[in-house]
Amino acid sequence: MIAIVGAGALAACGGGGGGGSNTSTADPSEVYDLNAAMTQAYAANAGTQLRIAGLQATSGSRSFSMTFTLAPGSDLGTTTDGRTIKQVAQTAEVVEAGVTGTRSLGSVTAYANGPFQPLLTVGGNVYTRYATLQASLPSAAVPGSGVTPLVSGVVYSDAALTQAIGTANVHWTLERVDSTHALLCLKTISTVNTVMSETEDCLEIDRANGNRVSGARLKVNGLIDGLNLTFR
Repeated sequence: MIAIVGAGALAACGGGGGGGSNTSTADPSEVYDLNAAMTQAYAANAGTQLRIAGLQATSGSRSFSMTFTLAPGSDLGTTTDGRTIKQVAQTAEVVEAGVTGTRSLGSVTAYANGPFQPLLTVGGNVYTRYATLQASLPSAAVPGSGVTPLVSGVVYSDAALTQAIGTANVHWTLERVDSTHALLCLKTISTVNTVMSETEDCLEIDRANGNRVSGARLKVNGLIDGLNLTFR
């Protein structure tokens, strides 16, 4: 997923590309296959790296730019119901105007398709295991739908997944941009060591181009000098 949370875990979803979202009611004919969109995004468009450059954010007089990439890795086995477990590395390279150097944020996510389900996200010293699929992403959704639980899980501080430190839940919504584009947004609500945090990030989907990703809006909360930044 694309949400950037806690100690640097990058979880899934973007939006905006070149403009803001529109919350007006969509025509019922504006149908998006969300399961296919996430499958294609995480597979990085048939095995090639998905790269979105030129995302911008500001805070006061400071301005930042981001290049975001999704790079597929090798398969990791199968789930108990026979689905292949795949992995994708998510990286966000951030540059501040007038400042030398690049800040890198990233994580690796293991997931399964058929239906799409994130299984484990690792970033920094945080391991989030999503053991429960609450509901599958629909293959026919119109903007305005959502606020539906996708997955829920437990946050751990160790790779062996024995030291639980919190919980995480992910919900999805679909926001209209225009007649052929919408934002698939994933909201992650986490409670770690009794501290609750919330992020929402979105992928812009182009239904006229096979439900492929055409842009991203990423929220980076507290990871860069304590700032809350939205890149679009």
